[in-house]
Amino acid sequence: MIATLAPRERSPVFSMGTSWDRHAWYLRLPCPPGAPWAGVVRVECAADIPPGQGHRTGNLSQAVLPRYASIEYKDTRAPQNLVPIAGLERELRRHLGNPALLSRAMRVAAAA
Repeated sequence: MIATLAPRERSPVFSMGTSWDRHAWYLRLPCPPGAPWAGVVRVECAADIPPGQGHRTGNLSQAVLPRYASIEYKDTRAPQNLVPIAGLERELRRHLGNPALLSRAMRVAAAA
């Protein structure tokens, strides 16, 4: 069923019980046609929310997340790497400083 989702469609909400319980659903973000699972993301929420809230959260994610899908020429992980996440990654990377100095400092610390 997941491979047949159209862009902006989601699967029904289902419960998962592994190391921790949660509700989940699959959502296809808008993207060029490709592999059967292209643009598909799994969205999860806590299992202890009130009954029906999981479905409302699924509907909300279906309405909101597609507008934040990234574009291939801007992000190689498009569309799954959402634009706000990519921006956060860039900002955090900027605060790391010079990659060569960081790498050298890590090698020196590991050798000590």
